[in-house]
Amino acid sequence: PRRAQNVAILLSSCKYSTQSIQNAIRHLDASALSETFLLQLQRHVPLPDDIETIQLALQDTPDLELGPVESFFMQLAEISHYSERIQLLVLISSFDAKYQELLKRTNMLTSALRAIEQVKHFPVLLKIILHFGNFLNHGSSRGAANGFKLSSLQALSQMKFRGK
Repeated sequence: PRRAQNVAILLSSCKYSTQSIQNAIRHLDASALSETFLLQLQRHVPLPDDIETIQLALQDTPDLELGPVESFFMQLAEISHYSERIQLLVLISSFDAKYQELLKRTNMLTSALRAIEQVKHFPVLLKIILHFGNFLNHGSSRGAANGFKLSSLQALSQMKFRGK
């Protein structure tokens, strides 16, 4: 009942006809439907139990007039792999934005790595930090390290020094 209620709200508030929704799903036309609509449809896609319940009701009462939601569910059920098609449409519609975001992050990471490569004294700084860590951990099993994880650099900002 809740799924049907949500789909009823979705269908009544959208600007698409059920026929255009079916055509977009059948032909995998992501440009025909908005990404927001596809995400909502994906959340409320009819489950096999929903379809089976409607089919059983139609078998019991062949001249049963279906409501708009039940009719929409049955129309979707006629499309092979409708659930997977909707998932694919969501992926297609969001792909470019996700790709652009990953490209932006990759470019920033590449720029940061190039900047680090160009700093002549960076390896010397890392060596000083390693020696400093070994000095602080002298006498323990961690006092003779040959290296350290870059994530441990955050600990440097949290160290407190007492001056005399």
